[in-house]
Amino acid sequence: GEVEYYIRGTVSVGGHVFERYGIKTHFIGVGEDYIALMKKYILPFIQEGDIVSTSEKVISMCQANVVRMEDMKLSRAAKFMSRFGKKTDSGIGITEPYKLQLMIDMNGMGRVLYAGIAGAVGKLMGKRGVFYEILGENTAGIDGFYSHSAFEAYHTLATLNPKEPDKVCDEIYENCHIPMM
Repeated sequence: GEVEYYIRGTVSVGGHVFERYGIKTHFIGVGEDYIALMKKYILPFIQEGDIVSTSEKVISMCQANVVRMEDMKLSRAAKFMSRFGKKTDSGIGITEPYKLQLMIDMNGMGRVLYAGIAGAVGKLMGKRGVFYEILGENTAGIDGFYSHSAFEAYHTLATLNPKEPDKVCDEIYENCHIPMM
């Protein structure tokens, strides 16, 4: 079959030029088999020396490492506190009450309040990102609850960081002989 690329080009890193190809797939649903996806979309086209990079969110969808809005209980505190967040170019962040509620569920109210206060103080002092530094990469990795997304699934679904990403890469290599990152 013919592979369909949606990104094609080169990038130069440290004096080395790399070719990049983004391979178009169907919309990956919750619980799909990432080994089967690699065999279908990547294996027929991979060549010696290639390295495959996939979105964390694709792996999280396959692992069903997601949270559905309908399974959450939105607190008054999350509704109130989300009004003080600031929408940025990188996403909706804590301005989305359900996303803030998920952060509270993952970290506890006290830690989120502390991170919020420290983040506000950090911004006053010219330092950005303190909120997510305190709450960590798993909180920073929450993606979803986007009412503006072209993909309806993301309106009421959040993906978390993948579980055991090194193990996933090893498993893909063992089953498909595809070097992954």
